[in-house]
Amino acid sequence: MTLQELAEHHPYPDFRRRALGLLALAKGHAFAVVADILGVTLPTPYNWAKAWRSYN
Repeated sequence: MTLQELAEHHPYPDFRRRALGLLALAKGHAFAVVADILGVTLPTPYNWAKAWRSYN
């Protein structure tokens, strides 16, 4: 699945939130902004991005 599909259709909310965060980061939004909008702690988007980079 693509990140966009995950963000829209994944059955688990945490997977949808992570996909939305990664999409926002890819569009150039700041880590702090992504964390604030998605209601997660600041390290969380960093961890998502790091995991995504190591996966791809």
